Amino acid sequence: MKFNLGEYKLIENTSKKYYNRSMWINNDNDKFIIIGKTNRYYIYNNRKMYNYYLCEFADNIIIETRDSCIRLGTIKNPFHLSILGIGYIGRGKWVTTNNGKHTKEYQLFINILKRCYDPKSNNYKDYGNKGITLENELLCFQNFCEMLVNLINYDKWKNDKNRIWELDKDVLCNKLNISPKIYSKDTCQFILKKDNISERNKRVLLTGKTYIGISPNQEEIEFTNIKEFSRKYSLNDRNIGNCIHKRAKTHKGWTFKIKEK
Repeated sequence: MKFNLGEYKLIENTSKKYYNRSMWINNDNDKFIIIGKTNRYYIYNNRKMYNYYLCEFADNIIIETRDSCIRLGTIKNPFHLSILGIGYIGRGKWVTTNNGKHTKEYQLFINILKRCYDPKSNNYKDYGNKGITLENELLCFQNFCEMLVNLINYDKWKNDKNRIWELDKDVLCNKLNISPKIYSKDTCQFILKKDNISERNKRVLLTGKTYIGISPNQEEIEFTNIKEFSRKYSLNDRNIGNCIHKRAKTHKGWTFKIKEK
């Protein structure tokens, strides 16, 4: 694979430790060899330190990195499936951290991968266990970010400090009749959290399931239509939905559950 050095050039490599064709291994157990030294440098004690090398992995991916990253094994192959064995960073402008913290895009990427592919995740039962996935192309973080930035309301989500915007795939999956649902360029959009909750509760209304409401007096009442039930007992259908989805424990002293078949 060709590597674009940009403004930098290869120089003679006289290092006795990081010499050309020397074999190394990183912390992901990926083997690579050093194939050259570049004229990139940093300043240390008023001296120019030429300690940048080109490294080539077994899949022909070439990375430029400092000697310290080689020594510590922190050099990474951007196409290694380093996230839950299925996601990878890719090569591009999007970074995973900023000032020592995960970027908002990377945190969203990680959260989606966990809920879809990690059985240990608390949300896996409602996502991966139901066949919900991330489009193959978007398993690359760079591609995922390029999708996000082209979605309507991306800027509002990016600058949202009150967490009122969320990435949703349900509305468009339902509209396009896609099942199992998938996070993709055609199904993702940023919507307000309150609208997302409202949509979730509407889906509860359409499940055809039977529910049980347990009153403050411990009376059990069966019902199938949440909206009608909420009107009859002066309750809020959204809050009932939150209880059924276990996002809340009680509503006005009532508890709710799905009737087992």
